[in-house]
Amino acid sequence: MNEAPGRASSAIRSPLGFASVLALASGTSTVTLFAVSALSPYIVSDLGINRAQLGFLTIGCYGIAAITAPRFGKMVDRIDSRRAILFMFLVVSLGVALMSVAPNYWLVMAAGTIPGIALGLANPATNRMLATNAPVHRQGLYMGIKSSGGQLAAMGVGITLPVLGANFGWRWAMISVSSLGVAGFFASRFFLPRDKPSKKPVQKKQKINSFRWVLIHGFCTSIALGPIVLYLPLYTYERLDASPVVAGMTTAIFGGVSVVARLAWGSLADRRMAIRKVLFIVSILSSVFSLTIALAEYSEFWILWIGVVGFGATAGAWVTLAMVGLIRMVKFDQIGHASGLLQFVGIVGFLMGPILFGLLVEAVDSYTGGLIVAAALFCLAGIIAFPRGAQRRLVEIGDEMTVVE
Repeated sequence: MNEAPGRASSAIRSPLGFASVLALASGTSTVTLFAVSALSPYIVSDLGINRAQLGFLTIGCYGIAAITAPRFGKMVDRIDSRRAILFMFLVVSLGVALMSVAPNYWLVMAAGTIPGIALGLANPATNRMLATNAPVHRQGLYMGIKSSGGQLAAMGVGITLPVLGANFGWRWAMISVSSLGVAGFFASRFFLPRDKPSKKPVQKKQKINSFRWVLIHGFCTSIALGPIVLYLPLYTYERLDASPVVAGMTTAIFGGVSVVARLAWGSLADRRMAIRKVLFIVSILSSVFSLTIALAEYSEFWILWIGVVGFGATAGAWVTLAMVGLIRMVKFDQIGHASGLLQFVGIVGFLMGPILFGLLVEAVDSYTGGLIVAAALFCLAGIIAFPRGAQRRLVEIGDEMTVVE
């Protein structure tokens, strides 16, 4: 009999503190991408690089994360996830600090590989921590809070870093980000309980057939989402003639709307909504709002804000729903592994998307083609998620978590 995941642990000092630290962990692990995005006009100018090279700044971070995520996933199922989260916070602080002092493009890119370790570790560790301690009937809400950390980070850096970059330079703005890791380390020691790692022998073959469609959907979504998140401020700056501060605000608005969306979708998921149906709707609407963002270049500036808000409310929330699906469909002692696999496909998508998008923009000197391709990928993700037949999920029956159709 499996231990029922998600039972509230008496070791939690504060539910609010527990959820907040998980959100901070999620945000800190992804903050490097958002920081580079918000500071992109200054980084491009200072380092003398083009738009394609800006996309390559994330390749090391995502490359390391892609390599390590599946391995970290298996490891987290066997160790105390609290220690993994503590380590993650320290790694991000070190990596971002080194990026801020690196004297040239190549060393900045090399330093950017260090936060990739944290990115590969974050979802397996935080999902395991959540599944172990969060009440089953509130796991969707907790997942929404946790996954909103990335969007809170996007909103925070979108508001603050362009202003700091304008007044003190992008390097001082970047080094301020390392404080998130330090704060998270000490908060984790206070609010996060220790885990009881699984003592079952590691299975050579993990059965994830029921979850495979989520992995394919996640890849299509991430390869479309990544470049829009990264290039949105630069697109606004170059094509809509906005100032760097206003361009950075697109990241902040996207992040702020995504926070609300993730909490709302997470709460709805607690009512046992069909994950396939919701992901289908979210994917199709994401495609529509990607095209709305592209339309802004050929119409009025206010069209952009409709696109950004709509995009944040849909594409910005997909990861919450995917993670809720994960903890419903995967056995408790395989949550770390499954989380690592989902992290892997998401990272590969985020790695490939900005590079391909940047190369396309440089080749045709237009963002329109890239945004149309992204919209098509969101449509493909919707087709993959389209409901077909009964859906498997885990429900609580007595002291067990049982798979039902």
